[in-house]
Amino acid sequence: MNPNDPDYIIELYWFGFKQSMINFYKTISKNCEHIIEWSNTLNNYKSNKDYMNIENCIRDYISLYSFDLIKYSKYVYHDNILIKNIKRWNEISTFYNFTKSVKHTKIVILFMIYSQIKSLEHYDFLNNIRTIEEILESNNYDEFIIYSFNNMKPKILESLKKIPEYNIYENIRRLYPTINIKNNLSSIKIIQIVKKIFINNNE
Repeated sequence: MNPNDPDYIIELYWFGFKQSMINFYKTISKNCEHIIEWSNTLNNYKSNKDYMNIENCIRDYISLYSFDLIKYSKYVYHDNILIKNIKRWNEISTFYNFTKSVKHTKIVILFMIYSQIKSLEHYDFLNNIRTIEEILESNNYDEFIIYSFNNMKPKILESLKKIPEYNIYENIRRLYPTINIKNNLSSIKIIQIVKKIFINNNE
């Protein structure tokens, strides 16, 4: 890698991200030959300085890898490494003025929600919901709203707010018609309102 090369930052990023994926697949004894194919694809785009396709491919690879982490990883160690790599790639994308797709943004946010839940006690919840593909296709995140209320987790609501083309307030009102909330109300206040209602209903 040549530090004077305009795409040196991208190469350096990919080197680290690729190694983190290989390290994970080794822990589950899963074949990772697809990563070699990914690298070859990126090298072809690099030779043509086709940075937009590099951006799209890396977002695709992040998405595919996040699916495997959701499916196979029981702990958050590798999740946290991916989150760091996502943040780092976002910085690189901003530097190069790349444009993130709505689909990729949704996948990243959903992965982060999964990772949040995985770090909590009620981890079995993830085994009983629809596949990530079904959730993305339907743009329906009801399971996560209900989970956040049942377990009083406002951070999950905050993550849901960031999903493009999704209005969490409308969906909360749909799921809980008796809850009176205004748009832009903080997640902590929403949780507090719901908590009071739950307490009153149990008395």
